Amino acid sequence: MSLQVRNVSKEFENRKAIENISFSTERGEIIGILGTSGCGKSTLLRSVSGLDTSYSGDVLLDGQVCRHVDERLGFIFQQPRLMPWLSVIENVSFGLNGRKDEKQKNAARYLDLVGLKGNESDYPKQLSGGMAQRVAIARALVTSPEYLLLDEPFSALDAFTKMKLQDLLLEIWEAYQTTILLVTHDVEEALYLCDRLIILKGQPGTIDEELLIDEPRPRSRGSAKLAAYKEHILNRLELTTPVN
Repeated sequence: MSLQVRNVSKEFENRKAIENISFSTERGEIIGILGTSGCGKSTLLRSVSGLDTSYSGDVLLDGQVCRHVDERLGFIFQQPRLMPWLSVIENVSFGLNGRKDEKQKNAARYLDLVGLKGNESDYPKQLSGGMAQRVAIARALVTSPEYLLLDEPFSALDAFTKMKLQDLLLEIWEAYQTTILLVTHDVEEALYLCDRLIILKGQPGTIDEELLIDEPRPRSRGSAKLAAYKEHILNRLELTTPVN
């Protein structure tokens, strides 16, 4: 079970966003797509997800070219994008097939997993930002995707909520061993979560480096080894201050 990206390039009118991006994943791997604003991280993820098909090159799922939205892929956006007229459990079960009671039973299981048992009847306007993003995570997981794609899912949250949801993501990964592709501009987040980093740089964005994070889990956020990786990444990106 693998996801492969082969020579993917994307152009908007007369501007090329990404150029000749190639990499592959291993089963259960967490890969970070890291880079500064404007290097094409989200453009790349939309191409991989099938939400944007006007790119050159190929995306392969399990060895087969895939150029459409596929049920094997789950997607979590930067904003929760919940439907305000639906309750929490209706948002999570929306789009599932089967009887209503079966769909809601399945949705309730994932709401329990993300710590929202008891909030099934709430509406999005009643939720905090962190709670709403937990609903979005449950909605992405309820279809049991083989691959989970995340586009800066915690960037709009406060630091403490962000750390809690990062730990939640790792708990889910440990339970299901889902292959995860995470777009982020947060170096510390990437180092805490990921097994390997694809570092994009430039306009159009190209791969500057693939970096294996050789640090066992659970990781300490204050690890000297992670700090050394961070310094290396900032130097590669020609930055003197953390990317936040």
